[in-house]
Amino acid sequence: MRARRARGARRGRFVNHRARRWEFRTRCDAASSAPGALATRRDARLTLARANSGAAEAKACGCARGGDPRDAAFARGVDETRARVLELNRLVVDALRDAGVNARGLTPWREGWRTRGPGRPETSGRDEGRAVLDCVRDGVVPVIHGDVVEDVAQGVSVLSADTIVEMCARWAVEEWPDECPRVVFCSDVFGVYDSPPTTRIINADVADVTAPLRVNETETAVLLRDIIVDADASDGTRAWRCARASPLARLADVVDADALDATFATDDAIADVTGGVRAKLTTAIAIASFLPPGPPRVFLARPGAFAAEPSRVSDHALNAILAFDARGAPDEAALNNFIGTALARRAP
Repeated sequence: MRARRARGARRGRFVNHRARRWEFRTRCDAASSAPGALATRRDARLTLARANSGAAEAKACGCARGGDPRDAAFARGVDETRARVLELNRLVVDALRDAGVNARGLTPWREGWRTRGPGRPETSGRDEGRAVLDCVRDGVVPVIHGDVVEDVAQGVSVLSADTIVEMCARWAVEEWPDECPRVVFCSDVFGVYDSPPTTRIINADVADVTAPLRVNETETAVLLRDIIVDADASDGTRAWRCARASPLARLADVVDADALDATFATDDAIADVTGGVRAKLTTAIAIASFLPPGPPRVFLARPGAFAAEPSRVSDHALNAILAFDARGAPDEAALNNFIGTALARRAP
């Protein structure tokens, strides 16, 4: 997730995983031990929402902007988009099942989820979330994907995986008010940066998926490691500030967070019809704003083994998914060592 500085049952694990197919087949399931780890954690309650397949088809037919399903060409584009997202969802479900995880694919349009205007859920009450909540209660991992759904205002629209994750988090808070869900956004970057990266991640494209990822020592981008969110704003303009930041190439160093701009404009290199990085960060901030104050419960991270130093190799996305330890609550040392962006609601 790249940002450029602007001028002027019950701990639910909700994971948004954005991956191209080659990434899923290599580093995101082979290098990471997430499926096997989840299979051995019988207390885990996980919902997996994934995105970024079908983006090209959705963009080509324009279904995010709406259209008439009775038009043959438009309907064909909708069908091609749905077929694409279902194809990758089956790959994800099959990989999880092969690793011993009791996974089940859920398709938004088949569940009757609808939008009212581009990407905005018509409703997000627990009735719509019954299939997800039933899976979680039964110890099943629902695997959901962004999808083309019926839209009551414009015919059809794209319901993004980011929005679905926010819906799931709200359902969990309503269903289990005494528990606090944890949300992890996985992508091909380490979190939110203060500017676009200037170098490629070392070992990101190599055939040997066991080779740990490393950052080029000449990289100049700064990683925003802790973000504090206010809870009293009403929409996506919620106030937030960076509380801790480090140079991506020197993560042991600390940058003066107060010197960073308070707002950032996002820049996304991957085609996305539902808002890209801006939508993902806005969603993460929105989720953090309705969770209880306290330790971070929303995380943005990159899957795969990462070597911050030669002797320190860890999969930080997996650590966040599994709550860093068996007790389900990250301790201060684990949070300090986390490589990614962690979001928490500001205490009153």
